[in-house]
Amino acid sequence: MAEPHGDSKIVEANAHHLEGLDDVANEKIQDSSVEAAKHDLNRVDLDQLSKDAITIKSRAARRLAVVIMIQGLTFAIDGSSIGGITALPAFRSYFHVGTSGAALGIINAAMSIGNVCASPFQWLSDLIGRRGVSFIGNVILILSGVLMAAAPNAAALIVGRVFSGVGASLSATVGPLYMSEIAPSSRRGLAIGLYCASYSIGAIVIAVVLLGGSYMEGDWSWRLPMLFQIGAPFIVVCLIYPCTPESPRYLYATGKYDQARKVIARYHTTSEDINDPIVVAEIEQIRESMERHDAKPWDFSPLYKTVNSRRRLWIIFLYSFFQQCNGSGMLWYYLPGVLKLVGVTNTQQVLGINLGLTVVGYLSTIGGSFIVDKVRRRTLLFTGWSVYIFFLALMSLCGGLYASNIGKKPTGYIVIIAIFMFNICTGLFVNALHNMYPNEVLHYSQRAKGMGMYSFFQNCFGFAMSYGFSIVLADLQWKTYFVFMGINSLAVYATWQWFPEFRHLSLEEIDIVFETNGTRPVALANKLQEAKKEKRGELHLA
Repeated sequence: MAEPHGDSKIVEANAHHLEGLDDVANEKIQDSSVEAAKHDLNRVDLDQLSKDAITIKSRAARRLAVVIMIQGLTFAIDGSSIGGITALPAFRSYFHVGTSGAALGIINAAMSIGNVCASPFQWLSDLIGRRGVSFIGNVILILSGVLMAAAPNAAALIVGRVFSGVGASLSATVGPLYMSEIAPSSRRGLAIGLYCASYSIGAIVIAVVLLGGSYMEGDWSWRLPMLFQIGAPFIVVCLIYPCTPESPRYLYATGKYDQARKVIARYHTTSEDINDPIVVAEIEQIRESMERHDAKPWDFSPLYKTVNSRRRLWIIFLYSFFQQCNGSGMLWYYLPGVLKLVGVTNTQQVLGINLGLTVVGYLSTIGGSFIVDKVRRRTLLFTGWSVYIFFLALMSLCGGLYASNIGKKPTGYIVIIAIFMFNICTGLFVNALHNMYPNEVLHYSQRAKGMGMYSFFQNCFGFAMSYGFSIVLADLQWKTYFVFMGINSLAVYATWQWFPEFRHLSLEEIDIVFETNGTRPVALANKLQEAKKEKRGELHLA
């Protein structure tokens, strides 16, 4: 083959040289972007200011506790109570369903249908406020509870479940959004974690009533638990406006700047002074963040019109999938069917296990609330998904042994222990993150609409799981666990690849992670975390 002409060699050499220059230029641009991001982040250490501004014994902390208790009751509606009710013979007889199968699947899935229908309307919280949407959602929950308790047939029960899904979507989706905006930066994880623990309050009440109902004769054994679901939303409707403030970010976005300062001063500082450094710093960050992004409440384009927006939406999509399809829902909605796989069918035993699970879930979620601000988000997610894989593998092994008539009694005990450990790990590692991490990913102009999309994705997957799993469980039996083991394995990879670290960052500082061009959010977030540690080291030495 003839050698290239001399001029061709020169052209090739110049091309390689230019490529090298481009690589160097790209590296310089990336380094410059990272340095600019570090500079923006380190102008004010908001996380440290937040820790110094409020003490646990201050009036501000007590006010926050009241807000968490009242708003948390919004989350206390026990949407999964239907899973325990299926253990009651009177319920199964009245509606002609079993512990699994298509008939039960559509009753379970009805709530997801309501959730999906209401999800696109989360933007209303940008129009009428976070409290306004929560109020409407809780009113709908009261009405749906009455309808379900009085249901004369399966059709009425399904309609009640659909409306319950609408109310839960409006109230329980805007709740974590509200808590992430009302809580101090340094206590955001604790506040949202305690808020999420309120879910178990409703679950414990329903579990106790279900256990008591199992000793009753007739339809009141299942109508009473339905009726008890009205209590929490009724309290919220009465107290939400007089006892909880509006989000300071919503107030600032609607031009109520003085009110926003007062809310931050009353709930983030011991001094309660609107000129406190933390108030000034937070208002400045909110102002700068809102100047970068502006959109109408009903305009969904901020979710997809830029590359950075699409990155956020991709994370929301992935997180909603893993949150709904990790196997935890299976244990709530189909606990009687899961226990039946290892021979546990006695009604009182099943409902006793259900009560025990709700209690340990509540306690472990409270425990998780106190560690979520002290451990990296990614570490918690990696741990949670990995633990799920282990216990699902253990349950599948025991299910296979039981089906083969090997060690029937021991396998039943091991599965019950595995279910309890699964639930404890859910509370410790992932419950708080499920309601905190998606909110952190989104900018204010995206947050209400983005959480609506998160709820939409969640409930589409939830419908597929709650309806499809009932059929799959009836067909595949213990082999079903392998599906969830595969999904959790994917979750481990997705966390490593796409989920940035947000610990120690305020909601506005998180915007820097996504809005800085030239580097991946995961890589930039790690660099910013290192920069913050170095800065704190310098301040400590000084």
